[in-house]
Amino acid sequence: MRLSVSAAAEKHVKVKTAGGMSEWDRRVAPYMVEPMNLLTSRRHEAVVFVGPARTGKTAALVDCWLSYAVICDPGDMLLYFSVEANATNFSKTRFANMVSHNKAFRKHLSQRNTDNNIRTVLFKHGMSLSFGWPTSSQLSQRDARYVGITDYDSIEDNIAEEGTAFDLAKKRIQTMMSAGMAMIESSPKRVIARPDWRPEHPHDAPPVVGGILPIYQRGDRRRWYWQCIHCGAWFEAPPLPDYDDLGDIEASTETARVVCKACGSIHTSRDKHLLQLGGKNNQPGMWVPAGCTPDADGRLTGEPVRSKIASFWLRGCAAGHQNWESLVRNYLHAVRTFDQSGDEGPLRSTLNIDQGIPLVLV
Repeated sequence: MRLSVSAAAEKHVKVKTAGGMSEWDRRVAPYMVEPMNLLTSRRHEAVVFVGPARTGKTAALVDCWLSYAVICDPGDMLLYFSVEANATNFSKTRFANMVSHNKAFRKHLSQRNTDNNIRTVLFKHGMSLSFGWPTSSQLSQRDARYVGITDYDSIEDNIAEEGTAFDLAKKRIQTMMSAGMAMIESSPKRVIARPDWRPEHPHDAPPVVGGILPIYQRGDRRRWYWQCIHCGAWFEAPPLPDYDDLGDIEASTETARVVCKACGSIHTSRDKHLLQLGGKNNQPGMWVPAGCTPDADGRLTGEPVRSKIASFWLRGCAAGHQNWESLVRNYLHAVRTFDQSGDEGPLRSTLNIDQGIPLVLV
């Protein structure tokens, strides 16, 4: 029986943590299990993941997917990074760590020195792996079964007047038919130019020019929901916790909490584990596509959007390596900087990178 991507990751993949290299653990970022498992879907042609930093998305969607491909289901893979330096850094550091700490992965590497370099790696079973950055020549040179692009919003929108990096990437997997898969991931860094915009559906992406959000909108638009540990109602994990503005930033951060919209109950950061993984009285967090709602037992009702793109958007409070107090602290410092100097840089950064949402131009 073939393993899922997440099951193979738990068996084979180690990731860097504060204590060194540790086994990949789905409990740290449970929201990554569904996106990474859909990387083997025959019904979808692409997986699109929008989210803040510190979600573990690169480990799940790049490291774990690559390990799965090499160990369980070989096929040529192209990995693209926003610039050449990032491709080089990944090859020299993250990939080198994977080779060093993954015995099952390492045994498939070709032993010929000419088969392995900083840009291309060949494996004994015939799979090739290439590290690159999105240029016209690199995105049109060859076909592959798997194509992944990281930090998508840092890439130009029209590659040499030939189209978006996403659509060019999909062309590379076309000859593989249902066996091919494209993946893009990014924090949403583009600006909402219409401050009066209101969504027709709660899962809709705001209007931005280019980047990952218009591609998310083409998909089935899944959002990460929690079940209230008090009343059992479901609500989306928000970008920023509620807080009391006490005039002092540190005092305000201590009031960070997430409130159930149905009953008004307060969840503190101590409840995050239960919201994510479930417990005696509540279900674990779950992805809900546009058009669906979960019942008390976590079963989806309704008609999901039909799309060949499985698209996901995670907000800041759900990020596995981000605590709620730091979200509030970073936001309040950024607002203070903007109010004092008009510098919107820190505000844009904390919205995009911490909260996983785009900036609105007013």
